[in-house]
Amino acid sequence: MKKLLQRSLSLVLAFVVVFTGLAVTANKAAAKAKSYKTYIMFADSTWKVQNGMSDDACKGAKNIKNKKGAQKVTLNINRSDLDGKDEEITAANVLCVDVVDLMKDYKESKVKISNVVVKVDGKKVAIKAAKLKQGYIEKEHQSEGNYKYRLELFNEYGDTKADPCADAGKFAFKKSLSISFKITLK
Repeated sequence: MKKLLQRSLSLVLAFVVVFTGLAVTANKAAAKAKSYKTYIMFADSTWKVQNGMSDDACKGAKNIKNKKGAQKVTLNINRSDLDGKDEEITAANVLCVDVVDLMKDYKESKVKISNVVVKVDGKKVAIKAAKLKQGYIEKEHQSEGNYKYRLELFNEYGDTKADPCADAGKFAFKKSLSISFKITLK
């Protein structure tokens, strides 16, 4: 009886060690990111000048820190760094800011972007902040690994097409496009 009890106890202890190891590994895998890649997604009306149409093909990306509170962010793309740099831009087809994987660690209600300023070739563009759209806009693509928080200024294929913050032609740039904003994580 004593040997049976010892064997049973040994098996229980072995199970506890294995289970604890698995739980620790799962917790490490579920740890929050230290920072999030953030970039301007842009496509002109002909799709010849693009930036950030995939997370890997983006110029001017920055990382924002994963910390509660507000951070000021300024993103820039230079025309000379983009494909199609010799093409004339007459209007934007897509102009968004994406924060990659933020929705893995935060609920949509715990993130807010404010104080948005857009500059085209160094000159401020008048935008109507109330018409900006932000949030987990592409939630339906979560199964494909899309956990981006998005600020949508204009999207020919989105809600901002019908009611944009500014005319899409205002976002045509010759040298540079800059978007500054404050992001608050709660």
